[in-house]
Amino acid sequence: MNELILMQGCPGSGKSRMAEVLRQYYENLEVEAQIYSADRFWYECVGDDKGRYDFVPELRYRAHQWCQQGVLGAMKIGIPVIIVDNTNTTKKEAVPYRVMANLFDYAVHVVRVDPGVEECIRRQASRPEDRRVPEDIIRTMHGRLETLIPDEPDFLLFNTPWSKLTAPFEDDTNTK
Repeated sequence: MNELILMQGCPGSGKSRMAEVLRQYYENLEVEAQIYSADRFWYECVGDDKGRYDFVPELRYRAHQWCQQGVLGAMKIGIPVIIVDNTNTTKKEAVPYRVMANLFDYAVHVVRVDPGVEECIRRQASRPEDRRVPEDIIRTMHGRLETLIPDEPDFLLFNTPWSKLTAPFEDDTNTK
């Protein structure tokens, strides 16, 4: 069965990094995996051709539609593993992806990356200025984190050093 992995967490939590670790893990198993993110919209559809990130708050809804369309296209052609790298803080945000997963027979998994709100805020300082999310927004988002699939525990990651996350994946592929 194909898989849809919904990343969940606040800006600065490490979702994108973990999404890439997961993509590489599947690639090492010779399973195609693709990452879709509303953030790409700000580079590819709004920003300039030099890779500039250009966030326009009024277009947030359009960015998510764009991401959903990409996921739908990937499901239509049967990409085995699709990773959605968005905040997905509430069940409502995940509904379009869960509906598509049901239509195309994808198993849904949630990976919540939550190093804590203070760590997410601290990490914002190292981001380029145009990518920083204000502290009050991160606190609000963290406060509304919901379990996305009732009766099924999320795979949770808390304050995990990245070296410890990637090592098991590398070891798994070396045993083949």
